[in-house]
Amino acid sequence: MKTRTISGACFVAIITGFFVLRQHVDARFFLVLLWLFCAIGTFETARAGKDKTTAFEFYSGVVLGVTILPVYFAIETLFTAYGTVAANFYITLFAAVIFIEALIAKKTEGLGWALLPVFYPSIFLVLMTRLNYFEEPFGFIGLLLVFVISPCADTMAYLVGMTYGKIKKGNVKKLCPRLSPNKTVAGAIGGLIGGTAGSLIVYAIFKPDLGLNLPVLFFALTGLILALFTEIGDLLESFVKRRAGIKDMGKIMPGHGGIMDRIDGISLAGAVSLIIFTVIRL
Repeated sequence: MKTRTISGACFVAIITGFFVLRQHVDARFFLVLLWLFCAIGTFETARAGKDKTTAFEFYSGVVLGVTILPVYFAIETLFTAYGTVAANFYITLFAAVIFIEALIAKKTEGLGWALLPVFYPSIFLVLMTRLNYFEEPFGFIGLLLVFVISPCADTMAYLVGMTYGKIKKGNVKKLCPRLSPNKTVAGAIGGLIGGTAGSLIVYAIFKPDLGLNLPVLFFALTGLILALFTEIGDLLESFVKRRAGIKDMGKIMPGHGGIMDRIDGISLAGAVSLIIFTVIRL
């Protein structure tokens, strides 16, 4: 528990540092954080299925993870608003090359694992990168909500699930035992409450300074929605790990596992946050 707490605190401190750089130096600094997430996360995803893919397929996924956000940034800088299109084309190109290689080699049984790191988590992080380019205060609030709501949802789900499990002496209803036997319905409800509370805290702290013309109900609903997709992202990651036969995606964060074990919910919530803030800007 101590190791998990220290590791989590370091993760929060790093994210906070990048937010400070984004707000007070240059918004593009936040792209460095997202690039690290994408590069490490794609490597972890590719490694999870390494035994089921060829060397070419494995390294193709790794190369994509390292290069996708620089490609996005370069195109977005040179041709405003075309970065997302270019990134999606780039991802599709890698997928096509891997697919053709598998057909030529007649080794299609591991094709799903070969394509997984091409799309996951890169496509979600590319969408979150687009959110970073929104005018203020929408870009800042859209990103901040993701990085507050998701950890709040994770933490509350863990604490409520653990506490309720002790009270009931393990006799609790499981959320999705086939994917993640430790997750409970009580924990999931706690996560939704925690995410909503995190969003309302952001509203209370930042609304006076940023002059947001958004009602408290918007923040409550956004907190609930992003918390829900955080939990869906967590279950998606559990599915990948279960299929790969591994407990954690890596060891870079002691007590938590790999980067993907921390950004599974964040990456999906980030994509949903982009949709929400795109709509309210119309």
